Formats: sequence, structure tokens, C-alpha cells
Amino acid sequence: MREPIERLMDAYERNVNNYHLLMSRRIKDVLLISNLYDACIINEDCRLAERIVREYRGLNLSRPPRVTWAASADEAMRLLDQQDFDMVITMYRLAGMDAFGLGRKIKSRWPNLPVLMLTHNPVPPLYCVPEIGRIPGIDHIFSWSGDADLSMSMIKCVEDLQNVKLDTERAGIRVILLAESSQEQLSALLPVLYREIMTQNEAALEEGLDEEDRLIIRQTRPKVIIADHFEAAERLFRQYKPYLMGVIGSSTLGRECRPEARMGLELLKMVRAESPDLPFLFLTENGDDGKAAEACHAVAVNATEAHLQLTLVDYGRQFFGFGDFVFKDRNQKEIGRARSFNQLRDMLRDIPDDALMDVVKTPALCRWLYARGEIVLADHLQHRLCEETMDRPDRVRRMLEETLQVRQITRQTRIVTDFDRNDPTALTGFMKIGHGSMGGKARGLVFLASQINPESDLVKRFPDVRIYVPDTLVLTTDVFEAFVEANQLDVYSRTTMTDREIAEQFLAGQLPEAVHADLKAVIEKTPYPLAVRSSSLLEDSQSRPYAGIYKTYMLPNNQPDPETRLDELVRAVKLVLASTFFEEPRAFAARALQKPDEEKMAVIIQRLVGRPYGDLFFPAISGVAQSYNYYPMGPMKPEDGIANIAVGLGKSVVDGERSLRFCPLYPQQLPQFSIVEDILENAQREFYGLKTDSGGANTGVHEESALVKCDIIDIEDPGLMRLVASTYLPDEHRIKDTVAAGGHPVVTFASILKYGALPLPEILAAVMDVGQKGMDCAVDVEFSINLPPEGDGPPELAILQIRPMASRGDMAPVDILPEEAKRCFCYSENALGNGVLRDLTDIIYVKPADFDASKTGDIAREISRLNAALAKEGRKYILIGPGRWGSADSWLGIPVRWADISGAAVIVETTHASFTADPSQGSHFFHNMTSLGMTYLNITNGTGDFIKPSWFSSRPVMGVTRFLSHIRLNRPVVVKVDGRRSIGIIRNS
Repeated sequence: MREPIERLMDAYERNVNNYHLLMSRRIKDVLLISNLYDACIINEDCRLAERIVREYRGLNLSRPPRVTWAASADEAMRLLDQQDFDMVITMYRLAGMDAFGLGRKIKSRWPNLPVLMLTHNPVPPLYCVPEIGRIPGIDHIFSWSGDADLSMSMIKCVEDLQNVKLDTERAGIRVILLAESSQEQLSALLPVLYREIMTQNEAALEEGLDEEDRLIIRQTRPKVIIADHFEAAERLFRQYKPYLMGVIGSSTLGRECRPEARMGLELLKMVRAESPDLPFLFLTENGDDGKAAEACHAVAVNATEAHLQLTLVDYGRQFFGFGDFVFKDRNQKEIGRARSFNQLRDMLRDIPDDALMDVVKTPALCRWLYARGEIVLADHLQHRLCEETMDRPDRVRRMLEETLQVRQITRQTRIVTDFDRNDPTALTGFMKIGHGSMGGKARGLVFLASQINPESDLVKRFPDVRIYVPDTLVLTTDVFEAFVEANQLDVYSRTTMTDREIAEQFLAGQLPEAVHADLKAVIEKTPYPLAVRSSSLLEDSQSRPYAGIYKTYMLPNNQPDPETRLDELVRAVKLVLASTFFEEPRAFAARALQKPDEEKMAVIIQRLVGRPYGDLFFPAISGVAQSYNYYPMGPMKPEDGIANIAVGLGKSVVDGERSLRFCPLYPQQLPQFSIVEDILENAQREFYGLKTDSGGANTGVHEESALVKCDIIDIEDPGLMRLVASTYLPDEHRIKDTVAAGGHPVVTFASILKYGALPLPEILAAVMDVGQKGMDCAVDVEFSINLPPEGDGPPELAILQIRPMASRGDMAPVDILPEEAKRCFCYSENALGNGVLRDLTDIIYVKPADFDASKTGDIAREISRLNAALAKEGRKYILIGPGRWGSADSWLGIPVRWADISGAAVIVETTHASFTADPSQGSHFFHNMTSLGMTYLNITNGTGDFIKPSWFSSRPVMGVTRFLSHIRLNRPVVVKVDGRRSIGIIRNS
């Protein structure tokens, strides 16, 4: 027979995969049917949409339910015919048809679609069908009294009912049965019950070890199922009896065919006959029923009392395991209180023997664990307490300690562990310092680490390539909070100081002593280059993912003196913390309507991917893959994805410099490499590497002395060049797909994309598929490839980051009429965004006649000054100019930052003889633009795109600089973008 602890560890391993299958059915689209008054009250007074978004953002779900409003029954039926809805909420009063008639009509077409009703008054009995005593077409009725939590409770209630069968079978999720016929009572109790459940769930989240751990906690919260008549309550009780935490029942519970029947006591007696110890809260309106309920060992309360909701809260904490776990002595005096699992574990070691034995003699401890989603642990403890004789306190204490310790070890060994400076193996795997949030970027890495392991299908599919997440250490957000508070730096969230001045203040601050000691241990254990990256709360979030606006520093970490290397690491960490308040993030936050004070920073310290090549360190290839292609060509479809790759460090790609773009499903179709001239013009010419001489990092605010840009021809490693380069033969004016003498190397990646020397396209497609399924949205993945020296192991593909992409789905139709396209002055078939803008009167454009490709830095500064002036006036504008906006390569476009164009509502990229750059989908600038939902038009030669210079020359000029012209119109222009067809126009109003 196996030992109990081994059985517990096996149970954890078996169940961890089940947790990802929970809550598989989500409410994504809600149809709200009401008159205009009720819609306004629900939306404005109760902020339904706002509350839904906030609730789902807290649950880290990618797509909150969308609420669509219909003003009448006829409009509701038209909408139901046009799209799929997961749930209908109808008000009692409707135009065109009563709510019950509408419900019957809906059910006749879509019998499984939940229909719930909100009413200001009790439902008149005349709507009930006498033979069944029920209202056909309506699943549940709720009384609307303006409680802002009721709408969310209704959505949760429907989700719980749709998921409860599979979730109890898969993972033993616990259930509370609420049996109540009164719509007023049900509407009052349900929000209270869910508030307690969610409060309990949030408390458990605070001690989650990593994002996967937190996801499990969210998925394992107790469910609430409601029954509005005795037959339903009886059926649900018997179906979910093994998983019930308790029952809340009313004495006035009716029968299905006889609503007036008082069946509450019958329900209680049936429950007691089959589950004598199950908690039962009995709601009654008279003393006799209350006495009868107490005789059945239920807690009876007066349903008409003013403090019923508080009574429900107290009952839940005492009998359902909500709230703190309270230790009491034999006189029922409190002697200890545990809010978290860790506190419980620590207190169990020290409480008196008598109190300990009282704890294990009642179900209170197991109920508390069930309420916190600790189902495997609670099941195990129940069996242990039943199987073994627990008559000795020392034996009980030892059993509890070893059981709780196994729970902790099992969860920690999944992905993230606490950094231990005395552990000789650090830095290996995924670790953290602190107990706060790991931030958005680290959460994505944790998710990837959970999916990329030796037993995963992804790894097994590509046995000749090592696919992994680099060794990572995260300083959580509480390190940031402690540093800011101790050094009194929080005022800079609202400052007008320059980035350099902010950085100087942060560099002068002192990290917490324990953190400094941990970083010293990191330096002692890591004789290789390090990347120090940002991981803020809002960065890479599901709702509006930031990208590239905070700082990343690369450290050679090769100084002989460990103190010097420690100083460089501490400096880099402080600068990443300081970047929270830099100008660029503040400008982006303002555009995204985020408050700077809401942001907190975690810091990632990661082993830099690559190897030494002479006195430089860099990966063979770096890139970005996106599972949605905004500009598909030929046979490509948007959902086929796109990838951008470059030799060396990924700065070339994410800063919008020259790189190669390909679709993982069609890697040999390269439009920018269609002829020899195109290849020579578009191929990467320079790459980034990290100097590994003894000069040190000398990290600055916006620069890194150790990061250098070199010519491709400087790479002398033949193995690397064979993988990435072809040869241009001038005498023959052709490109040979091998490295050959007598020619010039050209980066084409032909060995990979044409001849399959490395299954990169297939790996990227597989990784994006894993990410997209896990995040339930399109994803953006950053990666690097290392080629170990020949004989030292297989090629390595490291995943550096995964973030959600801004969704283009669920767009409202925008029609651009043929006559509009004919009379517009700007037309693009490569447009991003969706909608109509009618309030723009300011246009800033780069004067074509005065443009100078060598002066793009000066142009960016002029734009910044005009942007600041318009921002003071609160005026948005259209920005038009040549090349690739936001590119760090000034020979590909104008190198503006977000702070330089924070007031732009529309961005237009035009063509110019000096530039041949395609839109860079892999760049951080492009990612942020799509994330913000900015309107973007790209004018491409050789297509139907156009922009009319004559229109601009005939408009009133507000101001002129050396390179720019500022137009201010008397009447606003109209900007329209059809996001489904990627067509955009700008025309006169």
C-alpha cells in the first residue's frame, strides 16, 4: 500500500491539468432588452459594462462579456438572428411585446439560451401557466432595485450552472445550493453570496505563487446553483450531494405546479435524512417553522429581519469556511486567527494541544480549505482523519505539518520558486524575490514555462531543437513599492522632471537590504551576460498591452571584480524602476486612459540568450512572431500569422529596423525579396551585439555603452553565416543560396526558409498556437535562437516574451461608399482601426518638397514641439509623413517616440523615393499603435492607395516649420476605416 503522502502528491499531479479545463463555458455576449430609460439607468447608475470589464480584468480573462442593447422585442429578435448570444437579460416592460411573450418566442427558436428577467415589481400570477405554476420562456426572475452587483451575479450564476456538471466531475469543485422562490429574496441574497465567495477568492490569490497558481485559484472557487421550486432543489441536491458545501433554503419554497406550497421544511428534512452534517441555513417568516428547522439541526433566521444580509455573511464565515480560520480554546475564546494558508500552517505548529484536537474533530478546517479551492488537500485530510486514529496531539500535528508541506512543495515545483541566496544552484529555472505581483511580462513567461516542458507536445514534436524559457529571476512589485516608499520617490508619478532627473533620483536611492544581498548572490552565481527587463502591472496585460515603453538593459557581467558587476546590476534594476515614471510611459498611459499611480513595476533578471562571437555576444537570430497578420498577401490569411527575424539581438526587429518578414505557413513567399534588387535593398545590413571586453556596462538612461551595431560582413563564424546568409555575385547579378567566395554576403535566411535547415516556421506556428489557445486571443511572441558551437548540443530556441495582441474581432460595420472613395483625398487599402472620426480639424504633414532623409531626427523634434503645443489646447490631429513611423533606423522612417505624437488621432504613412520600408508588424511602435486602437493608414505604391498633394496646398496654413506644415480647417474632415476590409479614407465633411 502506498504511503498517504505519496498518494497526495500523485493527486496534485493528476489534478493540475484538470484545472485548465474548468469554466470552459463563458458568457461572452449578453443581449440586454429594455426601454431607453432602463438602459440608461443600468449603464450610467450601475455602470454595468464598466463593472463587467473591471471584474474580468481582475480575473485575467481576455474577453469580458460584451453587452448589446435592444430597445424592443422586434429589434432583439433581429439581433438574435444576426449573431450568437450566450445570455439574454430582459426588463419587465418592453415595447412591442411583453417580456414573457418574448421569452417564449426566444425559447421556441433557441431552447438552450438562458433568458433572465429583471423587474421593478413582483411578477403578477396571471403570467403563470396554471398547470405547471411557472412562467414559460423565462429561466429566472430577479427584482431590480439598483444593486450594481446583481447584474454581475446573474452572469456568474448562469456561468456556474453551465459549468457545474463538468467542473464537479473533473476537479470536485464545491457547490452552494440556494433554494428560494421569492424573486425579491433571491435578488438580495445572490449578490451577497457572490461577494463573499469572491472576497474569499481574492484573499487566496494574494498568496498565489505564480500566475498559473492564481489561475487555478480563480477556477476553483465554489459555485452557486439556484432552485426556485422544490423539485429543482431536490434534483440539484441529489445530483451534487458529494460536492455541496451547504444549502440555503426558504420556508416558502413552492412546488413546480403549486407555487403557494410551503416546501422548505420538506427540503430540510430530505437533506437531513441523507446528509446529517451538511450546513443548512433556513429562512423563515414565522417562529414555528424556525423551531422545526432548529429541531432538524439547521440554523433558522427570520427572512424579514433588517440585517438578513449580514446574517448570511456571518453564517458563511462560520459554516461555509469563508473568511479567516479562527482557533478557539475549550471556552470558545479566540486564541488565533489565520487569514492565509501560510498563516494557518505556521499557527498549527504552536497552538495548544486541546485546541488542535478540537480542530480535527470538526469539519471546519476542511470546509475552510474547500472554500479556498484547496480541494485535493481537503479531500486528503478528510480521508486521513477518517482512516487513522488521531488520538495523540503529536501525531495529529505531524500529520498536518507534512500534509501542508507537501502542498507547498508540489505547487512550488511546478514553475516558480522563491529565490534562496544560500542555494548553490541559483540562478536556475524560474524564481522570484518578494511576494507581490510578478507583472505582465513575467506572467506571460510563467504561462509559457508551464506549457514548455520535456513532456509537452510542443517539445516532443521538435526533438532536434531545444525549446525553453531562459533562467529567470523576478523582483516582484513589492520591491518597487518598498524602494519608492523608503526613498520617498512616489511624487514622480506626477512630475514634469526630465527622464534624466528622475533617473538620478532613483540611482541615488537604496534598495532594501535583503534585496541587495540577494542580488549579490545572483552575481556570485552567474558568470554570463544578463538582461534586466521591465515587467509592470499594465505591461502585456490582457486589456491593453504595453510594449517597449519601459527600459531593458543588457549587461556583459564579465568584470573581474564582483562588486563592480553588482553595482552594474543594481544600477540597471534602479533604472528599470525609474522608467515607470519616464515621459514615454506617462504619454502612453494618458493616451490609454490609465492613471500613472495605478502602475507598479516588477523587474526581470534573465540569462541573455546567445554566445560569444569574438568580442561580441549575441544570439544567431532574434525575432517576433504574431498570430494575426494585419497585411496578408497572396494565399496568406490574417490568422496564418507573421514573423519578423533578424541576425543578432532583437533590437533590430522591435525598433522597426531592417528585418525579414515571412508567414510561418508560407515561408518561401517573401514579397520584399521577389527580385534581386528588392533583396539587396531590403536585406538586413547591420546587427546588434553586446561587447564583452572589460569596459563594463556603464548603463545610461536611454543608452547602453555595451550595446553596439556592427556590419553583417563583420561576422566571421562560418556556421552562423551558412545558416543566415546567401551570396550576391555582382558579375552575374544573381544571389546564390549559399555562402560562396567572390561575392558579398546577403542576409536571406534561405537555408532555413527554403531548405529547412532549422524548423523555425513550424516551431513558431506551434508556439503561437499554444499561446493563442491559452490566452484566448491573438498573441505576440518574442524569441531568440542560439547556435552552440559545433558538437556542443542542438540549436536552441528561447521564448523571451508573450503578450496579447489587440483584437480586431467584433467590429461594428463601417460602410465606405464608392462615391466616398472617389471624392476622398486619402485612400488606403492597408488601414488599421475601425470606426468614423468627425472632429479633427488639425493636420500636421511632412512637406514632400522639403523632406530630407538625413534629417529625420530633426523632423521628429519638430513634430514633438507641435504635438506639445496642440496638447496644451486639447486638440487631436492627423499626422502624415513618409516611411515607417517610430523606426529607430532614421533611414527607414521618422524616429518619433510615443511622447512625440501623444496627441495624434490618425497616423498616415506615405511613400517616398528615399524609403522602401514596409510596415513593421513586429515593432513595439506598431504593437502599441494597434493596442491603443489608433487609426492608421499606409499608402503603398503599386496599389489602389493614393494621397492628393493638391488638396493640402489649397488649405489654410496655421504654421510652418523647416520640414512641417500645420493645417487648421474651418470644418472637420471625416476619417472612416472599415476594419474588416482594412480600407480607410479621409475626406471633406
